[in-house]
Amino acid sequence: MEPEPGRSAAPAAERGGWLSRIPLWVRILVPVLVLGGLAVALVVGLVDASESDDPEEVASAMCREAALEELDSPDRTAGDVSQDFEVIETDGGYRVQGTATYEDEDGATQSGLVRCVVAEEDGALRVRSVRFKF
Repeated sequence: MEPEPGRSAAPAAERGGWLSRIPLWVRILVPVLVLGGLAVALVVGLVDASESDDPEEVASAMCREAALEELDSPDRTAGDVSQDFEVIETDGGYRVQGTATYEDEDGATQSGLVRCVVAEEDGALRVRSVRFKF
């Protein structure tokens, strides 16, 4: 079978296309680096977006975590701690209060108030106390 006029019977690599003149390692490495850079940029963007600069939100999240940790013990199981805390700025910190529930060893659900004091120590916010009123 004869090739059509104007077409070469040689494979594409031998015809001298611009892609065939680029070394194989470059054809592999460049897309890998581009995709890797995009992945790193995406991860950095997500981390930056997830970090909150609002100290009241940080204090609220810290109180929630501390309350859940405090409620979870051998004689009870932590239930739920409110998502919407009331945050009041005080001298050098925050008073955070909301609601919490837990289930005792008899299976009864108890609910009440939780109050945390979050203060700045050495340039970072720390939970100073967690108190419950059930």
